[in-house]
Amino acid sequence: MRYIIFGTGKLCIRYCRYINIKEVQCFVDNDETKTGKILYEIPVCQTISILKREYDYILVLVKEYVDILKQLVQMGIPIEKIVPYDQLYDRGIIDVAVISGSRKQKISKWQEEHNGPQILVCSPDLSRTGVPVAMMNLILLLKDMKYQVLFAALCEGDLEEELQEQNIDYIPNMRDAYQNTDFIRKFQKFDLIIMGSIILYDLGRALAELAVPIMWWVHESSDEWYTQKLPYNSGNIHYYGGGKRVLKKFHEYYPQESIQELLYYLPDVSSKPKALSNRRKFALIGAFDKTGRKAQDILIQAIKRMAVKTREKCEFYFVGVAWPEKRKEMEQLCRECMQIHYIYQMNQQELADFYGRIDVLVCPSRDDPMPIVVTQAMQHSIPCIVSDQVGQSEYIAKRGGGEIFTSENVEALAELLARFATCSGTEMEQYGKEANEIFEQYFSERIMRENLKAILDGLI
Repeated sequence: MRYIIFGTGKLCIRYCRYINIKEVQCFVDNDETKTGKILYEIPVCQTISILKREYDYILVLVKEYVDILKQLVQMGIPIEKIVPYDQLYDRGIIDVAVISGSRKQKISKWQEEHNGPQILVCSPDLSRTGVPVAMMNLILLLKDMKYQVLFAALCEGDLEEELQEQNIDYIPNMRDAYQNTDFIRKFQKFDLIIMGSIILYDLGRALAELAVPIMWWVHESSDEWYTQKLPYNSGNIHYYGGGKRVLKKFHEYYPQESIQELLYYLPDVSSKPKALSNRRKFALIGAFDKTGRKAQDILIQAIKRMAVKTREKCEFYFVGVAWPEKRKEMEQLCRECMQIHYIYQMNQQELADFYGRIDVLVCPSRDDPMPIVVTQAMQHSIPCIVSDQVGQSEYIAKRGGGEIFTSENVEALAELLARFATCSGTEMEQYGKEANEIFEQYFSERIMRENLKAILDGLI
């Protein structure tokens, strides 16, 4: 095949990993400033140059493509030769394959090579955020329990690096195919499907038609995610929720469905004892988003409210991806306040090492059902300051391991920062011990293995 690719932006980069670049004749773009540039060692040409080239299809890799289709048709290009990005799978131009180490293979081939009970685990994406990381950890445990597991996500992400390191087989781009009935039938022979998020409504509806048992593990507690009807449940869908906040919200929207609590777990790690440094180190770990859900703004305000002498005894780390303008804003904040540091992103190993260097985890979220970073901190015996809208607050309230403040109460958070800044080593050690006890009782591998075995024995 010979292709011309229309568009050179993010969507182009995303899809070019699935297209044979050797078959691309050129790229074109309506932005004339890109003309003459080189992408994948292939030139970017003017749109009008299409008329002088030979090709089989023009692949439109631009999200808002309606006007581009009109433009190409007006240029005299037959509509059947124009393929928008969301039709690439249906037209047979890209495939949705399993990535297994350095190999790509068909789903049917993967199934042939894996003997034993097969489980499909689904995630909205492969970002380094709570749900995908929790699903990755679940897969590690399932594999240890001798299940054959395939990870499938609607779209790609940086977590792929860890999946490769952990020898986890995965499909990174189901969004391009899951509405295709023939594609969905490829999962008919799986023994169990695990859905990792409530937002996978459309995928859930398609997979529910297979009559394969579905374990739907819900992790969201915000109203915005409960906007659609659940698939018709013929008895093959079993709902589980990651904490009491999730259960409450789920019952509010779907009172007719039963749901049981199932907390995620973290794999066992060895954490080294650390001596407190001269400066008390606080960290907020979580991606920035435009809704402000992780409430980085609340922590920033609280830091500014602290007495200067107390603040100078501390260091504050913000870790999390951000859009370009916010990233620049954080970098400027670091220049203005020497105690504030910003780290754009960490993989799981870097994060584990980072926990060995901080003293207190701060999670001021406005809504966070069970943030994995708080649990990771508890695993490393790190005290946690959390808002009352964070799922782990129910455990801290009963068992210690940190302190709780009312969400968005800047003054209360500033007071807690000051208190932890001056805590003695003995007090910090006691907080850390209590935090680790919470982890061991609710989030340890041992507890999850017991719970998971009981569930799977009833489903497979």
